Amino acid sequence: MAVITPFIQASPRAILSGETVTLTWGGSGAGATYDVQRSVDNGSRWIFILNSTTTTTYNLTLTQNNLFRVRASVGGVLSAFSEIESVQIVAPLTVPVITVSPTSLPVGGLATISWTDSGTGADYDIQKSIDRGGTWANIATGITSLSITDHVFKTTQYRVRAKKGSQITEWSYSLLISVLFPRMSVKVGSEVRNAVDGWVMVNGTLRKITDMWVMVNGTLRKS
Repeated sequence: MAVITPFIQASPRAILSGETVTLTWGGSGAGATYDVQRSVDNGSRWIFILNSTTTTTYNLTLTQNNLFRVRASVGGVLSAFSEIESVQIVAPLTVPVITVSPTSLPVGGLATISWTDSGTGADYDIQKSIDRGGTWANIATGITSLSITDHVFKTTQYRVRAKKGSQITEWSYSLLISVLFPRMSVKVGSEVRNAVDGWVMVNGTLRKITDMWVMVNGTLRKS
């Protein structure tokens, strides 16, 4: 009587070097024992890691790509080997490098926040702060694009991090976008001057604020 071919599964199927994978197999019925093999050269050679075992789970720490397969034995009759299960070693994600454009703009202007690719399959969280990094708020989470736009109403800092499975990078360095507020102006004679020039009205006459006028007994006097 033929023995049912077992299955084998690995979890997770993609790990960093030095992480642990859990193998699970079975499906060949009561009384079955199992032989588990692995290959580190893409199937050219197979090595037994468990023989005639009744257990159906096993943990391994891997540092290179592995293929796994299993066969069952019932009453001395062997099944065919299972389909091959693959576990890949993936490169760690890199911390994204953020750029902003423009670095200054009028109130409500549209800024583009971009960042570098951290690795295949990564997604990204983007945050901003309007209090010089005191508090941060999410503006996008789990996106796969490498840029986003945002209307800026106050001087704002931005930062980004990458994620993939259990991997989460550190936050990138934050970059600042400055908001340029409109400049107030006053008319001095026939000349228009910016408010930053420091002009104030004194008894109906515009004077430079650097002249520093004070009230003395109801009369404005130069200090």
